[in-house]
Amino acid sequence: MDSDLSPKKRIVIVEDDDHVARLLEDSLRHNGFTVPAVFRSGEDVLRELPRHNPDLVLMDIVLDGRIDGIETAEQILDLFQIPVVYISQPIPMLK
Repeated sequence: MDSDLSPKKRIVIVEDDDHVARLLEDSLRHNGFTVPAVFRSGEDVLRELPRHNPDLVLMDIVLDGRIDGIETAEQILDLFQIPVVYISQPIPMLK
């Protein structure tokens, strides 16, 4: 069981939809995690990630910028050995 003295896990969010990013950030913080940064593009997270030293990255697949979330996640794993969990919104069914 975690004590109150244990450090909070740090989770970085990579999501180009501001509304979704805010919901994720609020939910994570409400559940006791620290969210040191939210990024909209793969380029931004690759450049800035070392400053934030997260335990985990939540990664959207479709991002602003030239590289998608899959390529960004591969680079994060190769360069920083930080685990990445993909997040994606379901596409609504057409009637």
